[in-house]
Amino acid sequence: MDEDCSIPDNDELLARLTRMGQGWLDGGCHLVKDCFVPHPTKAGRLVNMRLLEERGKQAEWREKSSAGGKKSAQKRKEWRDKGFNNLKEVKGGLTTLEPPLVPKANITTPSSSSTSNKINAQSDQVARENDFHKFWNAYNKKVGKKKCQDFWNKLSDVTKEKIIKALPAYINKTPDINFRKDPLTWLRGEHWQDDLTIPLMPSSSNPLFLKMVI
Repeated sequence: MDEDCSIPDNDELLARLTRMGQGWLDGGCHLVKDCFVPHPTKAGRLVNMRLLEERGKQAEWREKSSAGGKKSAQKRKEWRDKGFNNLKEVKGGLTTLEPPLVPKANITTPSSSSTSNKINAQSDQVARENDFHKFWNAYNKKVGKKKCQDFWNKLSDVTKEKIIKALPAYINKTPDINFRKDPLTWLRGEHWQDDLTIPLMPSSSNPLFLKMVI
């Protein structure tokens, strides 16, 4: 079929083109040729007027779309040249979404500030729990955990660091946990500040001991 929706008015040629062969000549031609009429301007050609009309509409639509696309592209270029970089194409024209780009101050909106505060609070809570678990597991006398943790959370970070540093010495001094103070008692009494230095026992080799004997 040509671009003008026409076919040759020649049964032998159409039999070959449709690959129907003898079937075309035996009457199959009527299934197709009944939809066509003689071409008004081309002798020896048959045309389907409805197909011709639809093809004309499609050609017209493609031409309009092409013209509209070119016009839209030109419009976008003009807006970008003016500094409008974020444009949205809508039916009938263009709508700008943002003005020309200008430096913006670093402004924190209430919602972002609230989210940031919430994240920081969660991070602080995790850090406190991790510090307490270090102390609790190292102390290794599992008595009154909740009250102990509540007391721990009220301590300053500096105090917590001192406790963690002083704890090994107390653990070494009390290997039997039965003689170890309850963890809450130890914290409330600020026993991490105790001097756990073991005094030297008198010895005959100690000059001070010899002086006291003499």
